[in-house]
Amino acid sequence: MLLLNGLGYVGLLAALYLPLNWLKGFRTPLRWGLLLYTIATLAGYFALHTPAQYDTLGLLTKVIEVALLGLVIVRLMGRGAPASETAAVPIKA
Repeated sequence: MLLLNGLGYVGLLAALYLPLNWLKGFRTPLRWGLLLYTIATLAGYFALHTPAQYDTLGLLTKVIEVALLGLVIVRLMGRGAPASETAAVPIKA
Protein backbone atom coordinates (compact mmCIF):
# COMPACT_ATOMS: atom_id res chain seq x y z
CA MET A 1 0.00 0.00 0.00
CA LEU A 2 2.85 2.38 0.86
CA LEU A 3 4.55 1.65 -2.47
CA LEU A 4 1.36 2.37 -4.43
CA ASN A 5 0.91 5.62 -2.51
CA GLY A 6 4.45 6.66 -3.41
CA LEU A 7 3.90 5.77 -7.06
CA GLY A 8 0.76 7.90 -7.08
CA TYR A 9 2.72 10.90 -5.83
CA VAL A 10 5.51 10.31 -8.35
CA GLY A 11 2.99 10.07 -11.19
CA LEU A 12 1.17 13.27 -10.23
CA LEU A 13 4.38 15.21 -9.69
CA ALA A 14 5.84 13.95 -12.97
CA ALA A 15 2.69 15.04 -14.80
CA LEU A 16 2.98 18.47 -13.17
CA TYR A 17 6.65 19.19 -13.68
CA LEU A 18 7.90 17.27 -16.70
CA PRO A 19 8.14 19.59 -19.73
CA LEU A 20 5.32 17.94 -21.69
CA ASN A 21 3.54 20.46 -23.90
CA TRP A 22 0.32 18.47 -24.12
CA LEU A 23 -0.07 18.64 -20.32
CA LYS A 24 0.29 22.44 -20.04
CA GLY A 25 -3.48 22.98 -20.09
CA PHE A 26 -3.97 20.47 -17.28
CA ARG A 27 -1.65 21.98 -14.67
CA THR A 28 -4.44 23.41 -12.49
CA PRO A 29 -6.58 20.23 -12.53
CA LEU A 30 -3.44 18.22 -11.75
CA ARG A 31 -2.73 20.46 -8.76
CA TRP A 32 -6.30 19.94 -7.54
CA GLY A 33 -5.78 16.21 -8.01
CA LEU A 34 -2.57 16.35 -5.98
CA LEU A 35 -4.36 18.29 -3.25
CA LEU A 36 -7.22 15.77 -3.07
CA TYR A 37 -4.84 12.80 -3.26
CA THR A 38 -2.82 14.18 -0.35
CA ILE A 39 -5.95 14.79 1.73
CA ALA A 40 -7.10 11.24 0.99
CA THR A 41 -3.77 9.73 2.09
CA LEU A 42 -3.79 11.78 5.29
CA ALA A 43 -7.35 10.79 6.11
CA GLY A 44 -6.68 7.17 5.16
CA TYR A 45 -3.68 6.90 7.44
CA PHE A 46 -5.54 8.14 10.49
CA ALA A 47 -8.68 6.16 9.63
CA LEU A 48 -6.79 2.86 9.27
CA HIS A 49 -4.42 3.25 12.24
CA THR A 50 -5.13 3.55 15.93
CA PRO A 51 -2.90 5.84 18.00
CA ALA A 52 -1.10 2.73 19.28
CA GLN A 53 -0.11 1.90 15.69
CA TYR A 54 1.39 5.30 14.83
CA ASP A 55 5.09 5.13 14.10
CA THR A 56 7.77 7.75 13.61
CA LEU A 57 8.09 7.26 9.85
CA GLY A 58 4.33 7.37 9.32
CA LEU A 59 3.94 10.56 11.33
CA LEU A 60 6.95 12.14 9.61
CA THR A 61 5.40 11.48 6.21
CA LYS A 62 2.14 13.04 7.42
CA VAL A 63 4.03 16.20 8.46
CA ILE A 64 5.60 16.31 4.98
CA GLU A 65 2.17 15.82 3.40
CA VAL A 66 0.74 18.72 5.43
CA ALA A 67 3.62 20.89 4.14
CA LEU A 68 2.83 19.69 0.61
CA LEU A 69 -0.80 20.70 1.12
CA GLY A 70 0.32 24.19 2.09
CA LEU A 71 2.56 24.53 -0.94
CA VAL A 72 -0.10 23.30 -3.35
CA ILE A 73 -2.69 25.66 -1.84
CA VAL A 74 -0.29 28.60 -2.19
CA ARG A 75 0.30 27.66 -5.83
CA LEU A 76 -3.44 27.26 -6.51
CA MET A 77 -4.02 30.73 -5.06
CA GLY A 78 -1.58 32.07 -7.64
CA ARG A 79 1.05 33.21 -5.19
CA GLY A 80 3.87 30.78 -5.96
CA ALA A 81 6.03 31.43 -9.00
CA PRO A 82 6.34 28.62 -11.54
CA ALA A 83 9.72 26.91 -11.69
CA SER A 84 10.48 28.48 -15.08
CA GLU A 85 10.24 31.96 -13.56
CA THR A 86 12.59 31.19 -10.68
CA ALA A 87 15.29 29.45 -12.73
CA ALA A 88 18.68 31.09 -12.88
CA VAL A 89 19.18 33.33 -15.89
CA PRO A 90 22.50 32.70 -17.67
CA ILE A 91 24.84 35.67 -17.84
CA LYS A 92 26.10 36.56 -21.30
CA ALA A 93 29.83 37.17 -21.45
